[in-house]
Amino acid sequence: MINNSNSNVNANTNTNTNTNAAVAGGKLCNKWVSFWLCLLLGVFGAHKFYEGKPLMGILYLCTMGLAFVGVVIDLIAILAKRNPYYA
Repeated sequence: MINNSNSNVNANTNTNTNTNAAVAGGKLCNKWVSFWLCLLLGVFGAHKFYEGKPLMGILYLCTMGLAFVGVVIDLIAILAKRNPYYA
């Protein structure tokens, strides 16, 4: 008499560790497109419109880029971001 008692147990657990998943309400933006828009047309808020933030774009448009100070701050912030980034 042969006792053949093989017990195969599969305990696979799949975990999604995808860090590139879309953020709720976020828009995928290219760092360099945003940088050049900010550098060349920042006082008009072009980079804010590109990021999908039309109210901030209108604010920059009406205040000349928050008196150019906002443009400089945004240029530094954009350079510090990864490419691509979610706005």
